[in-house]
Amino acid sequence: MNFPLISIIVPIYKVEKYLRRCLDSILAQTYTHLEIILIDDGSPDNCGKICDEYAAQDSRIKVIHQKNHGVYVARNAGLQAASGEYIGFVDGDDYIKPDMYQTLLEGALKNQADITMCGQILLKPDGEQIVCLPYATEYMYPNNVAWLQDLMTHPLATHVLWNKLFTRQSIAGVCFNPQLRNAGDCEFLLDLLHRPLRITYIPTPLYYYVFRDSSITKCYSIRFFANRYYVWKHAIEMAHNMQQQKDLPWLNEVYKERFVPTAFMLAVFIILFDTKNEYHKELCEVQSVFCQVQKSAVRLSLQPIHRVWTWCFSHFPGVVVGILRLPGVRQLASGYILRK
Repeated sequence: MNFPLISIIVPIYKVEKYLRRCLDSILAQTYTHLEIILIDDGSPDNCGKICDEYAAQDSRIKVIHQKNHGVYVARNAGLQAASGEYIGFVDGDDYIKPDMYQTLLEGALKNQADITMCGQILLKPDGEQIVCLPYATEYMYPNNVAWLQDLMTHPLATHVLWNKLFTRQSIAGVCFNPQLRNAGDCEFLLDLLHRPLRITYIPTPLYYYVFRDSSITKCYSIRFFANRYYVWKHAIEMAHNMQQQKDLPWLNEVYKERFVPTAFMLAVFIILFDTKNEYHKELCEVQSVFCQVQKSAVRLSLQPIHRVWTWCFSHFPGVVVGILRLPGVRQLASGYILRK
């Protein structure tokens, strides 16, 4: 019987507290024909030593030590080193159920799938568990448009990498954008949509994603929202192109619930924190988006704060910027935004 090799790529940075749990869960997999690639991304704690310790105990583990360049550069290094027929990703502060890769591989082989996705469990710092299952039963996506719709409407369940198993061929030639600080998972998946794909979903939660107060998704900044804004913009443009400008009711929801709120946060962060005027171009683009919103029916369904903001900023941008940058107002607004 043929047992395909699965390469599991684990980028590692400042996760010493969680790393052993992560690696133990990978080594405990019921499917054992694995290549485990650990990328120590210049972590200043003992992560590098832990990686070397585990590599000395299990020949399936390969360790790459490099200077800190971020998670996407680390994953690119892992892709270059991977030799498996299938590729999976695990984050160093998360962990997986023992049968995750066996289940994903069986689903991939049964359905001849390029990408096989499972459910996941989100663990909050207070211990609360949230199970993310976009569908209650096994599901084969009929086409890339259906996959794109789920990427945009179920982001917590779909537009991440770590609950998926990819065939090597399906991601050949695709890499992560090293300039992004976040949202790179979704950008990577969007890049795959330019090729025909068979994508299947298995409704079993097999991946534990651990929310941490210090995780990258909590480190909000101008760059954070700029990256997210451009990825959502890319996804919306792709949806229009794939559907040849047909009416897409679900896309209006994405525009209202994802794109406009992200543009709102980007504008606020630029006004409050861009003291060197480095993001003037982005602020002008967001203003243009808000002007378009005022001409569309979507504005009527926006949340009140977004409805008021888009109207004010599209009509009186200079006044809005001036008020928010008054010292007292800036301090109050900054404190409120960062606490949220």
